[in-house]
Amino acid sequence: MCARVNDDTVYITNGGDAIAVNQFTGTRLWTFTPADFSPLTETPAIANGVVYVTGGSAVFALDQSTGHRIWRHNLEAQSKISAPSIANGIVYVGGVALYALNAVDGHVVWRNRRAGVNVSTPAIAEGRVFVNAEDPQFGLWAFDAQNGAFLWRSEMPGESEATVTVANGVVYDIADDGELMMFEGALGTFLGSLADPDGKPFSSVFGSQPIVANGTVYVATGDFQSPNRVDAFHLP
Repeated sequence: MCARVNDDTVYITNGGDAIAVNQFTGTRLWTFTPADFSPLTETPAIANGVVYVTGGSAVFALDQSTGHRIWRHNLEAQSKISAPSIANGIVYVGGVALYALNAVDGHVVWRNRRAGVNVSTPAIAEGRVFVNAEDPQFGLWAFDAQNGAFLWRSEMPGESEATVTVANGVVYDIADDGELMMFEGALGTFLGSLADPDGKPFSSVFGSQPIVANGTVYVATGDFQSPNRVDAFHLP
């Protein structure tokens, strides 16, 4: 189950439906079930009165007030599709490729297959789209957000399922071996890495994401079975 809060309403995907619930009363406001029962499993994205959700091999745009479907775009058949991210009127989705869809009508603005398969939830910052992916080696990839042009790739140690975070021109990523890794956003230059001082690896499973706020980076810590702590590091 994934959720996002917006304007006193909680928008939830529960593995089957998308649901809107009043944050304070718990009253269900609407439910959307895809006609083909595509499983809606990823965190919704919300912009300009529209809720975007993904499931199966499709992206859906729903009216934020009523839950009525505005459009649906079917992508190629794929075993895994990321949560949607939206910026500047474009919906970005990862799967067997990186896709950019027009937020108004869902048509494909561009797609790029260079990153290969298992493309993570995109992060958009400073005109670039950043994703973890495999082709066939694991890596952190950067693309031009407007036209999808490949910009750079930096190798990662093992598969990372994390969504990256970008702050002050630095890309923060969680490696599969449990390190917090930092890259320069424009060129992909490796800036350094941090390991958990207590020896338990940072968790990169299930799309976990570093969070940066007020000069501090926060990272979930644990193992595959039981992530159990959040570590905080002051940025230099």
